[in-house]
Amino acid sequence: MADLVIKEFQKSDLPKIVDFWNTNFKGRRNFWRITKKTFIKRIVLKKSSVAVFDPHTYLVALLDDKMIGILHYGVFDKQALKILFNREDSLGFIAFLFVSPKHRRIGVGKHLMDQALKDFSNMGIKKTIIDGQCLNPFYGNAEDMEQPFFDTPEGVSIPSVDMETYNFFYKYGFMPRYRGITLSAQVKDIKIDKFKAENGFELGIKNTVGMVVVNLLKSKKILGVLDALQMKQSDKKKWGIHTLEIADECRGKGFGKYLLGKLVETLKKKKAKTIECISIRELSSEAINFYQHYGFKKECEWFIY
Repeated sequence: MADLVIKEFQKSDLPKIVDFWNTNFKGRRNFWRITKKTFIKRIVLKKSSVAVFDPHTYLVALLDDKMIGILHYGVFDKQALKILFNREDSLGFIAFLFVSPKHRRIGVGKHLMDQALKDFSNMGIKKTIIDGQCLNPFYGNAEDMEQPFFDTPEGVSIPSVDMETYNFFYKYGFMPRYRGITLSAQVKDIKIDKFKAENGFELGIKNTVGMVVVNLLKSKKILGVLDALQMKQSDKKKWGIHTLEIADECRGKGFGKYLLGKLVETLKKKKAKTIECISIRELSSEAINFYQHYGFKKECEWFIY
């Protein structure tokens, strides 16, 4: 393909990247338009404990000087790799890959992926993963708790109906680990009895602009947490649940509903309209049943790699 150019990121590419982004993703769930300033802040200047942006590992595909594809990859920080995966070696990751629908099936994705994998091989990296959810240092929100660019409250992902992308990754040996399910509910319709402090348990709440954290406490020890962030870039009246965790010794005692109840009570005061979450059946079918019991309905599913 004589006119196809694969090259590393340069700041002069920013206008084309922003246009490519806002054109191709405007129909995605929870999408919000980015600007050059947004991209620089959230990607180029990103410094997390997992990875730091490297322009050499952000590839763009140009056809007749028009941007038609992006592949962003990287290498996990050694210390983060030890903490997250208990690994002592090196691990590469594919943070983002997308080719415009009009330019698929002509080898653009293959050119991008082959160059990234060749680079990994030259660095001596033998294993690579795809991460489109919260651990993704650029397109998830494990650390900064900012609304992802689109898709779920935890990060950019791959819709389960996108079999074209599924088959592409399959050819390279990548298979989804799980299926994520987005569930949502109208805040006004969620009815839960108020929590009554007993046996030393109490609820603590941290209510800030754009973020609510509800903790289950006993003797000041945190035994459960439910947090949610405002999806303010796409819809100021929508909130996304990011974490719901309860200590093993406290499960099955109704504390989950009280955490959710306190969150809902707080969101009603903020005039929130909708709340949504992503849950993974393979990890916790109880969580899906829990949300559905309180009126959450299934919206869509995602491939989680």
